[in-house]
Amino acid sequence: MHNCFNCLFTQILGKASGGGVIPISAVLADKDVMLCIQPGQHGSTFGGNPMASAIAIGSVEVIKNERLVERYQMHCQILYCQYILITMQT
Repeated sequence: MHNCFNCLFTQILGKASGGGVIPISAVLADKDVMLCIQPGQHGSTFGGNPMASAIAIGSVEVIKNERLVERYQMHCQILYCQYILITMQT
């Protein structure tokens, strides 16, 4: 099945973490990728903003508490199955 999980986190971390009001972004990668980035090689215009950091933490808590990842994965599977059924009919 297509890996919808990665698409979800790209959108959540890059777009919705600040609720469309506060500029927030994040990098999510596996250890092999993250170990290639050395201190000072990656920065942000708004890096370290306390209010943005608090909002980002709140966003992560909502994602966790409302089980958004699990719910998304379930919906992704349903949509993928429907897609397969449609393509089989054509």
